[in-house]
Amino acid sequence: MKLGIKERILLLNLLPAQGDFTTMKAIQNLRDGLIFTEEEVGKFGIKQDDQRIIWDVTVDEDVEIVIGPVGNTVVIDALKKLDEEKRLIADHLELWEKFVENPKGS
Repeated sequence: MKLGIKERILLLNLLPAQGDFTTMKAIQNLRDGLIFTEEEVGKFGIKQDDQRIIWDVTVDEDVEIVIGPVGNTVVIDALKKLDEEKRLIADHLELWEKFVENPKGS
């Protein structure tokens, strides 16, 4: 699935810290795909400013991230939980559309 920098950061923050073995292995694999490589940090000018992550939006581009079926379910469940708790924010809408409305990806 193609994801931009903001989507990758949001997903990293959505992933649960606990679960069963299968879920945690899927989350570990998903995290490995979502984190930024040193090359991406330089290319996109990614920096941490206090508690915010900033980057050069003029060079932002979507990157293909492999998300297996368990990881996909984890993301959908996390988004649905936020929805049920009425804690979705505007930034989550693109993720909702990609994962919940179109669960097979783009």
